[in-house]
Amino acid sequence: MSSGASSASGASSSSSVSGSAASSSGSAPAPTSGWLDACAVGERVQVVSFEDLGTLAIFEVDGKYYAVDDKCCHGKGRLSGGDIEDLGSTICEGGKQPDGSRLGGLCIRCPKHHHKFGDRGLYFNLENGRSFVPKLTEHYKTSFAVRAFETLVSRGRVFVRATPVLSPEEARQSSSESALDEAVDVTASAFFLWTLASDPQPVNRDSILMTFTCPRKRMPSPPSDLGDAWHVTFRARIEGHDAPVDRDYTPISSLADYAKGRLQFVVKVYRQGVMTQYLSALRSGASLLVSAPMTTLDLRALFLRGLDKAEAKAKIKKGLHLGVVVGGTGVTPALQLLDAAAKTKGLFASVSVIDSNHTEEDVLCRAELGAKAARAKAHVVHTLTGDVPAGWKGERGRVSKALLDANMPKPSSRSRIVVSGPQSMNDAVAEMLGALGHDSDAVIQLEA
Repeated sequence: MSSGASSASGASSSSSVSGSAASSSGSAPAPTSGWLDACAVGERVQVVSFEDLGTLAIFEVDGKYYAVDDKCCHGKGRLSGGDIEDLGSTICEGGKQPDGSRLGGLCIRCPKHHHKFGDRGLYFNLENGRSFVPKLTEHYKTSFAVRAFETLVSRGRVFVRATPVLSPEEARQSSSESALDEAVDVTASAFFLWTLASDPQPVNRDSILMTFTCPRKRMPSPPSDLGDAWHVTFRARIEGHDAPVDRDYTPISSLADYAKGRLQFVVKVYRQGVMTQYLSALRSGASLLVSAPMTTLDLRALFLRGLDKAEAKAKIKKGLHLGVVVGGTGVTPALQLLDAAAKTKGLFASVSVIDSNHTEEDVLCRAELGAKAARAKAHVVHTLTGDVPAGWKGERGRVSKALLDANMPKPSSRSRIVVSGPQSMNDAVAEMLGALGHDSDAVIQLEA
């Protein structure tokens, strides 16, 4: 958990009320029209569903109550499971208050995909719903916002005003109000033309291997603070789309390969995948815009963020435990993490991996995973959800609570588990890990 952060997910309750539905404290007369009875006081986090306005997350912080949309604007995160952080003294590179200030104020951090938004993540101000990122990345958009609502406490109940603090247009911010648009030219120039060295090679029935090259004089050096797991963004102009299409991909190549101007990717081709259909149709000699490497996550930061040297040393001495659960092409970040674990001798007391696939044919990078796991002294378990061939020595069935309990680190402040796969798998695994006692902050999701 980040320094200065408090977990919003520890004590929560859920309820549903009729009607339509950010901050107030103390006691007041019972509100009149325009206010909705939401919940009783007392819980730090409550999730309340309104007939007209949908589901809100209500947070209690130091005796004050705040109400915002529970569903993050990108549709995959539930803010009730995020961390509350005070960014009141943090000048954010992305986002502005209505008065023009770049101080984030009291915020809730989205628990999903926060590694796409720098090391800190994507935040929403609890009083007005505007979004903030301490470090600007190309993934941040000024349109990111949630609705925030005034609250009022009366006679032991929390009431929510039926209209949001800011209109949707005000909450989203105009493009002229954000540092993002000032950085668009810089972001665009951070893409470089790479050339497809050969036709895409089939790996199995729906995955291909793509090899790209780029003259070293035309590509940038990786950032000095690049994390252990990293990715790049592909950008393409695709027929039928007015704006360029961007997608993130993790290479199976090393940084040494990148420095030589060569990158390889295993890409799963989806029938309805805009980018993957485009990529699969490319042929040798075709060009593609590829960004400079960007951090996916960093192992030391993952375990030691917010600790001073003495605290970090004591934590390492007791032993750190890394678990990785992957599905399909989600194995690619795991390869990078195993490389990093092998290089950081003495950092980890244990490393374990669960690799879930439908059939044995679907197991990607199996030889590479085995070799890297051996160097990292990691325990690897494969499980198949579909047909199991004769002589199969792995597990059978979907990733289950029992499989996680038997092969992943036990809940501890010294344990972290990275889940990398389709979002449905990530959500299911995160829920089971929570049921096993793992704190939400110790489970990191990467969508494959």
